[in-house]
Amino acid sequence: MSKFKTWPIAIAIIYSVFIMILVGFAIFSSFNTVDLVTNDYYRQELAYQQQIERIKRSKRLTQPLSWYYDRELESLIFQFPDSLRSDKIKGRFHFFRPSDSIQDRFEPIYTDSNNRQYFSTQDLSRGFWRIKIVWTYGVWEYYEEVAVYIQ
Repeated sequence: MSKFKTWPIAIAIIYSVFIMILVGFAIFSSFNTVDLVTNDYYRQELAYQQQIERIKRSKRLTQPLSWYYDRELESLIFQFPDSLRSDKIKGRFHFFRPSDSIQDRFEPIYTDSNNRQYFSTQDLSRGFWRIKIVWTYGVWEYYEEVAVYIQ
């Protein structure tokens, strides 16, 4: 029978490997950024009932807000309902980039006489965008959200 036992060395190796994995994970996680959907999510959660009402109101419109991509103009075109006067439509577009919050931007609503608004996609990064539109007409607020993949 040997006086030298291998189990103390095995335990030391297991603990050493475990500690190296923990240190490696801590270093790895410190270099990764985690972008929240929004920085003030708690305040927005409390006001979400208003958001539900906006969405319901938008769905009840006889002609909903629509959009399409024009390849020749390289533009996104949003068409507001024809029954509304273009000078009474107020609000903003939130171009939300889920993968990089630094690229998020807000644009005001300025419709032409045909209730259309154009956005050039040349200055937008390629990839997935979520566009959130909050707009008012008179005293009523509306909300639409579209998902766009720009190539």
